[in-house]
Amino acid sequence: DEALNSVGDLGEIKSKNISTQDVSEQFYDLQTRLSTKKIMKERLQKYLTQAKDIKDMLQIEKELNNTISEIESMEGRMKRLSGQIEFSSVNISLELPHRTTDEGFVWPDFLQGFREFLSNCVDFFVGLFGIMIYAIVFGVPIIAILAVVAFLIYYKNKTKELTKEITKYNKTLINEQDNKIIKEAINKFIEMNNSGKFIRGCLIDLGYRLNKSDNYATTLAIAYETFQTSILIHDDIIDNAPIRRNKQTINYSYKQELGTNENIHNNLSICIGDLGFFLTNELILKKYKNDKNLSKLLSYYNNIVINTIKGEILDVYLPFKEKYQKNNILKEEDILEIYKLKTSHYSIVGPFVLGMILSSSSAKSIKEMEQILENIGIAFQIKDDILGIFSSKEILGKSIYSDIEEFKQTILYSYIKLNKPKYYKELLKYYGKENITEEDAKEVQKIIIESNSLEYATNMM
Repeated sequence: DEALNSVGDLGEIKSKNISTQDVSEQFYDLQTRLSTKKIMKERLQKYLTQAKDIKDMLQIEKELNNTISEIESMEGRMKRLSGQIEFSSVNISLELPHRTTDEGFVWPDFLQGFREFLSNCVDFFVGLFGIMIYAIVFGVPIIAILAVVAFLIYYKNKTKELTKEITKYNKTLINEQDNKIIKEAINKFIEMNNSGKFIRGCLIDLGYRLNKSDNYATTLAIAYETFQTSILIHDDIIDNAPIRRNKQTINYSYKQELGTNENIHNNLSICIGDLGFFLTNELILKKYKNDKNLSKLLSYYNNIVINTIKGEILDVYLPFKEKYQKNNILKEEDILEIYKLKTSHYSIVGPFVLGMILSSSSAKSIKEMEQILENIGIAFQIKDDILGIFSSKEILGKSIYSDIEEFKQTILYSYIKLNKPKYYKELLKYYGKENITEEDAKEVQKIIIESNSLEYATNMM
């Protein structure tokens, strides 16, 4: 308290937030489990000295090593909790008043400001002129460039709006009457649900605005973003992914907190993902229960979910077949089927058409738009696969090694196997390998470039 009160002496306090978290229950629960594990350790050590054959020794030694690992993990967790009990974390952000430096207040230099204004105007028009020259030389229509600029402006503004709305919605999910464990689980879901890029939500809004101009589709956009968070939670379990949206995945978060090799972290994550699916349905039904298009809306939404799961089944099974079944015949059509089901319908076609259905678009218009958008969705996935090899964790919000480690079946991989046997032999040294290093990833990038696989995939987009 004394430290917090003394902060006011530094200047004017703009905002202050104090929060607490009771970790006593976690601490005592961990203490009990730790005692049990230590007793088990002593018993296993005793059994090890009494083992009569190599098989028993190896089995006991394996269990002993697992128990020691769990004890060390629990002790580390207890140490962190002890720190939280004994100490408080204080975060302070300081900023100088407007037009103030360490030497004091500075009067604005109006002449310098005018010079900067003129300079910025010149830079703007030089940049605009450069874009026009590029468009003329390379045959890119000015209207296409203006359309891209217009979309980026729309996307920026709509993302701000959807971020505000989803934050408001997430607060409604917290029920103080819920059990503490349930509240912690829902808070993990909320944290992940707050961090989307809202591309699909924007597509719903754009599909709706083909016929209407109000914000009636905003709730549907929030519902779909909630569905996306839920299916990504399940996807992270399947991929054993540690990072999603530049933060720790829910399954890995639980794994660290609980400090055990048991599967409880995945079990809890499955429950949270399942919860999100039904929250999505609830949100749609509450908002649009009296809408004449509700039946069509739910039917189309369910079809999106079904197609996404079908695509996920292929995405999980094909790498296994390719890696372990020696006589497997790889087909590019199978990979394109994944792109169509899992990405095109889920990321592009589905959300846009949901917006169209809500705005009462005709069946003919919807059919035409589905055909147009399906190819865009496939191109979207090809681009995502390229970024999965050549991008960075900061841009993707997830590991850039996961596609390689998971033996993911992509156009980049299939082109090399089907057309470049020499490069394919080199690729297999790294593809599917666990704990890929940066040097390994660079070798994979080199193979993909030199084999012309990158060029082939880019031309398909």
